[in-house]
Amino acid sequence: MIRTAVIGVGHLGGSHARTYKKIDDCKLVGLFDTDKEKSKEIGRQNGVRTFDSLGELLDECDAVSIATPTPTHFEIGMEVIKAGKHLLIEKPISANVDQAQKLVDLAVAKGVILQVGHIERFNPAFSASRKYIGRPLFIESHRLTQFAGRGTEVDVILDLMIHDIDIILELTGEEPSEIRGAGAPVLTETSDIANVRLEFPSGCTANITASRISAHPMRKMRIFQKAGYISIDFAERKSEVYLLGGNDEIIGDIAPIFRIPSGIEGKSIQIIHPEVRKVDMLEEEIRDFITSMQKNITPKVDGYAGLRALKVAAMIMNTMPKLPMEMEKDG
Repeated sequence: MIRTAVIGVGHLGGSHARTYKKIDDCKLVGLFDTDKEKSKEIGRQNGVRTFDSLGELLDECDAVSIATPTPTHFEIGMEVIKAGKHLLIEKPISANVDQAQKLVDLAVAKGVILQVGHIERFNPAFSASRKYIGRPLFIESHRLTQFAGRGTEVDVILDLMIHDIDIILELTGEEPSEIRGAGAPVLTETSDIANVRLEFPSGCTANITASRISAHPMRKMRIFQKAGYISIDFAERKSEVYLLGGNDEIIGDIAPIFRIPSGIEGKSIQIIHPEVRKVDMLEEEIRDFITSMQKNITPKVDGYAGLRALKVAAMIMNTMPKLPMEMEKDG
């Protein structure tokens, strides 16, 4: 039985604790947070012990989730890995690339699992769509949320867009060769809305928009490729696949939605609605973490994946013009 623990009991940490309690292959042994009262409250809700120090917690567990603010990931993560404990760390892996590289290197040296919480990889709509995605030519992504006040210690690139960066890097299998971006600070001191264009050596282009100040939430991605495109709604957990096929090539019991009127004779556009499972995404992510430890295999989103996403996010932020919070008044 794998003994697990959670460091940081805010919104995400509380969810991690409840999820560990649901999984039979592990036992939640305790929690730690610098907010002692909050830690005790979450501990009472889950019927587990709260620890007064990180060291005491690490003495009692085999694996840890870190769900603390991003600027604390490196210091806490290094202590966890040095203690020889397996680690699931919320995204982004750290606040900067140098710190992330050190976490990855130490995990390798200590022989521990390092998984990064890019949870959209476990979104069932993405999982159902994945087998239809070949070589993307153009990717368009929108990730818009209402302002919640969480995660504002970092730029919207690290707060939200990094989810889509991770997915796009997984789909293309390469790092971008050219990056152009723009953003603006609206409610915080860092960019709250941003648009980025990534160009890849293969010829694929990705256009990504992220905002944490939108009235109408949206988490959608469209992937265009030769002879078709895939539309994924991460929020609604729906997927649609549009394929170019012959008029006699009916896929399953799905008829063509329309014929090509000219230019490509004997072709039609057909649509597939992949079956999307009803799953708890965080539970899927944590089960992958547990399985990785049990079988000593690489998790779906390992430290290297988290590092790659952070590298691209850092390159994006470096290309964006620095805008002041307050413009000088005229006169």
